[in-house]
Amino acid sequence: MKFQNTHRVLTSACILSGTLVFSNAVPSTALANLQVVTLETIAQPANLAQQHILYVNPQQGRNSASAGTRESTPLKTITYALQQAESGTVIQLAPGQYQTGETFPLQLKPGVFLRGNESQQGEGVAIVGGGEHSSQIFFTRQNSTVVAAGNSQISGVTITNPNTRGTGIWVESTNPIIRRNTFTNSKREGIFVTGTANPKIQNNLLTNNEANGISVTGAAKGDIQGNVFQNNGFGLAIGGSSAPLVADNQIRESRNGVVVTEKARPTLQGNQITNNSEYGLVVIGEAQPKVGNNDLQNNGFQEQLISRVPQGVAPTPTDRVEGTQSVTGGASTPARTPAVAQIPAPEEQATSFSCAKMGAGITAIAQQGSASIPQPTLTWNRDLVPTDLTPEQLCQVVTQRLNQLVAENGGNLKNLLLTVGAVDQKPGVCLVKESQSSCTQNNLVLSLNPEMAQKATEVLQNLVAFDVPGLGRAVRESQGQPFVSLAAVAESLAPAKGLWFVGEKEETPF
Repeated sequence: MKFQNTHRVLTSACILSGTLVFSNAVPSTALANLQVVTLETIAQPANLAQQHILYVNPQQGRNSASAGTRESTPLKTITYALQQAESGTVIQLAPGQYQTGETFPLQLKPGVFLRGNESQQGEGVAIVGGGEHSSQIFFTRQNSTVVAAGNSQISGVTITNPNTRGTGIWVESTNPIIRRNTFTNSKREGIFVTGTANPKIQNNLLTNNEANGISVTGAAKGDIQGNVFQNNGFGLAIGGSSAPLVADNQIRESRNGVVVTEKARPTLQGNQITNNSEYGLVVIGEAQPKVGNNDLQNNGFQEQLISRVPQGVAPTPTDRVEGTQSVTGGASTPARTPAVAQIPAPEEQATSFSCAKMGAGITAIAQQGSASIPQPTLTWNRDLVPTDLTPEQLCQVVTQRLNQLVAENGGNLKNLLLTVGAVDQKPGVCLVKESQSSCTQNNLVLSLNPEMAQKATEVLQNLVAFDVPGLGRAVRESQGQPFVSLAAVAESLAPAKGLWFVGEKEETPF
């Protein structure tokens, strides 16, 4: 092919033996520098040259080698489609429930796209089920609906795993795109991210999952943006040494909004964390999230509870999560008002107490390792005690005494009671075992003003900062003697389902 009048503007591209040649107002003297671009180097959608579509319809389809390439002759199951799929294949799902005939987990192949009703976040396209699979990170077998692969995409489906320990999508050391889906009613979490994974999780709805909407652990990173988390156990649980970006999400109406534990370093930016029954943000252990411009409102106990101080180091009033955010709303009782609490991380498994500023007062917090949520236990009223100590100093003295007595009890609270009695003819609060009936010098926790001797029930009601689920007030009486069982605190300190991965035996993900 020859170019005529090379001084004119060339408005077309010429293909020479598979090569595309572009020119724009190129003079003849510059033809030697004409840009030559092969088809392989032209920017275009990933895998476009290899991409083809397999149609699947659970009602009308049939699994046959001759089916699937046209919408009018679809396959019946995703499982069969995955067997036929290669990198670049789009598996297009018709409305319906994908359960019968499927082999779970659905193991995606690298570069395969699973696509349903993306415009409506998977409405009407339901994948229900789960199956066991091995993990290179966790020794225990897992149960998932879908196992993602490198460069795979999942969009426009509704995923439910009703099995015990059921996860919707398992993402392990891969980089899928997961967008515009609904994850609902799974027995554990909607999405689990681990290893060195680096996914993009965008514009999904995660609701009614028993443990978490999303869990991130290991050395994972990734972008979690624009999602709605509603009515899950925890919205997100982030652990290990992971460092995902969590931005512009709505996280609401769960037990806790975001829980960050172990040595995680996530970035939390521009999220709305509202109306969670306990805390908006909980930070445990050595976790150090970076936060900015998050809106925390109307979370039940308080907006944030932070426990990032190294073990054995007393907290300081300035110890905060790095960054800024808006903190408003909350309840009005002293232990349940908006504030930031700083408490030291306790030894693993054994229960310990420390002091936290919560609202306008000081509260003794019970905590047990990095897999449970700290629990407010006692709050302070200076009118009760004959001391010149500040509430902070008094709390430090009392929590040290509590820690001694709990350690003598094997580090647990289950058979311990708080009660009021006389020690050397002076009233005091004691921590006794259920088999004991009286206060002694050995179990004395707090001495009281003499006038409090006749107000034992009132004393305990003013001290206790927790309720008993199903029963309300924690103070009870037996033969006229008031007591508070710490069993409810012990139950609240049980490892949280949403932090199941903390303490699980992991292999190094590298």
